[in-house]
Amino acid sequence: MNQKSIGIIFLGIIIAFVLTGCGDSRPEPET
Repeated sequence: MNQKSIGIIFLGIIIAFVLTGCGDSRPEPET
């Protein structure tokens, strides 16, 4: 895994958290 892959995954996780946190009040997003 290069830094670019890790960065993309990290961004995806952050976006998912933001979307689920702001849009829906869910206990935990699916992984």
